This record gives sequence, C-alpha cells and structure tokens, in this order.
Amino acid sequence: ERARLRASAGQAIKAGSAGLMARIVEAQRRRIADGAKAAAILASQATCVAPGLIRLAPDFATALPAEAAVYALRALLGVTGGMAHLPDEGRSASLLERLRSLPTRATLSRSVVDMRRQGIFLRRELRGLPGPQPAVDGMLWDGRLRVRSTGIQDGLTIAPFGTENARRMVVDNAGAPQSLVRAALAAEPALWSGQDCLGLVGDAQVNIEATRVAGPWAQFLPSFDLALVRAVGRLIGCPDAPPPPLRGHNEA
Repeated sequence: ERARLRASAGQAIKAGSAGLMARIVEAQRRRIADGAKAAAILASQATCVAPGLIRLAPDFATALPAEAAVYALRALLGVTGGMAHLPDEGRSASLLERLRSLPTRATLSRSVVDMRRQGIFLRRELRGLPGPQPAVDGMLWDGRLRVRSTGIQDGLTIAPFGTENARRMVVDNAGAPQSLVRAALAAEPALWSGQDCLGLVGDAQVNIEATRVAGPWAQFLPSFDLALVRAVGRLIGCPDAPPPPLRGHNEA
C-alpha cells in the first residue's frame, strides 16, 4: 500500500492535485476500519484450543463479510506460520472460497488449514521447521516464539518436538480432533539432549521459556493495525502491544 500511495502521490504532485492529502487520509481511515472489523471477527470466531492450534467457528467462511474475513484469515495465517508478512490477499481470498465447502485441507504461508465438522483449524506446517540450535536469550524461534533463557547447559538444544513424541502424548481435548492437536504439538519447540527429548519448552525443568509472537508485526507495528494485533495477542497469548507513542496518532 505504501508503494501504491507513493506512486499516487507522484502523479498527484505532477498534476498539481489538491486532493492528495484527502485521499491519503481516506485510505488510512479505511485501513483502520478494516483492522477493527478483523479484530472483532477474531474475538467472536477464533479460539486457541491447544498449543499451536487455532480453531475458527464452522460458519467462519459463510456467515461473515468476505473482505473482513479475508483480512482476519490473513492475520491468522501469518501468525500461525511465523511469517514476517501477511500472505497474498488474492490467494487468501481463494482459500476462503474453498472453505465454503467440506472437506478442505490446504497450506498457505507455512500454515495448514484443515476444515472439520468442529470448525476450521490452523496449525504450523511440519515442513521447514528449524533444526537443533542452542537457546540464546531473546532469540526468535521459527518466527513464532521468543525464547528467554538465563543460561542453558552445554549439549542442550532447542528443536521441534516431533511427530513421534507428539504421538505418544495423552491428549484430552474436546475442542479439536486428537490428530490435529498432536500435529500442532509436533511443530512446537522442545528441549533436547542429543537424541533424547526432555519435553516441550516451558515444561522441561530448566531456566528457559518461550513467549508467543505475532510474527508479521514482530519488528514493525503500524498504528492502524493496533486493534488487530491486540486481538491476535489475546488469542495466542502473547504480550499486549504497546500504545502508540503519540495520543491521537492516527488522527494527526
């Protein structure tokens, strides 16, 4: 959008247009409204039913305005996949259209979208996960979790929990099929000693923890996305986004 506005500004300046600022303000207000609508959708339609597994209501794709639903879906795909940017709007809209019929299973932006009778489920794809690496305080793991550590002993690494370990877990969750819960857990970070898994990060008895991160906004948060990011944060359990540095920031 910045590139589009820059091109529009250049054309307007050449033409001596006096309406440039009005068009910029209108685009800004429209983006703020879109973010607020998407935030409201997430608050009413989305729940986190297990670590790394998000559930959308079964009627998400059919009972909501398509434009707002696409924006909300893009936010969830980017966060679930640990991406630095939201997925393409056109591809996301095509995916939403596919979700209007059962059954549907697709991947986009490193996220798996699986529609079942209980709802639409999103989880991290098992391909392309990080390999074993030592825990470093403040590191961003897979674009999804911020690792905090006061020190980790030599020989211990962080790597995905893995399918075999997830399969052996006892899963008691009425909000999602057990197969999907286990698939989501397999992509979660775990602490390893060589070939031995010591447990999921946070469960293992060491001085290390991982906090969820809204990947597309981990480095830069435009103020017009503030409502959406806060809704995402409440959903996945990451720290609340800070307020804008200036009061009335968007209206200035």
